[in-house]
Amino acid sequence: MGSPAWAARAEIAWPAGDDEGAVAEAKRALAISGPRADPWLTGRLQRWLHLGGVATPPILHPPTPYQMEANGDWRAAAAEWDRLGYPYDAALAQLGGDLDAVQSAAATFRRLGARAAARRAQQRLGELRGPTVRGRASHSKIDSHGLTRRQREVADVLAAGNSDAAIAAALHLSPKTVGHHVEAILAKLDVSNRVQAAHTLNQRSTTET
Repeated sequence: MGSPAWAARAEIAWPAGDDEGAVAEAKRALAISGPRADPWLTGRLQRWLHLGGVATPPILHPPTPYQMEANGDWRAAAAEWDRLGYPYDAALAQLGGDLDAVQSAAATFRRLGARAAARRAQQRLGELRGPTVRGRASHSKIDSHGLTRRQREVADVLAAGNSDAAIAAALHLSPKTVGHHVEAILAKLDVSNRVQAAHTLNQRSTTET
């Protein structure tokens, strides 16, 4: 199977919420592309690594808008995609930006009828906004470990021995977001792994009942 086909499979996996699948397909394609591959193809693959949260080395040769995205220059990438007449790609570039940029991307996806991409944009907005200040403060007062409301939801599913993928499916979050919450939970519980976290959380539940 050629690298363009791998790129297409990555492009299908990401809107479906399968970051791990998109990253795996992109890595396979990059591995077989070689140093003389078309920079538009390699840049397209770098995009899915970037959106999947995988750090990539800076691309030094004259960049395509794909590579601007992978290098973290989302503003330049979005402007170039707009100049070329590709609003969907411009919106994907904006997902690497600030709250206003991601809101603009979500609006573009909705206008284009790209529902799956719009859902991913909403997930990104949730990550940027986090819990409200009021929600975080009031919940921390009643949670003995200082967990936010969302962290408490993740912790409850984690305590049952579930993987990040299972937690993501149960709470309608991306696996990457779940990973961030799990890291925060481990820090607040002052434990080094999920098994210890589950033990601590289950002990607490037993004490409270």
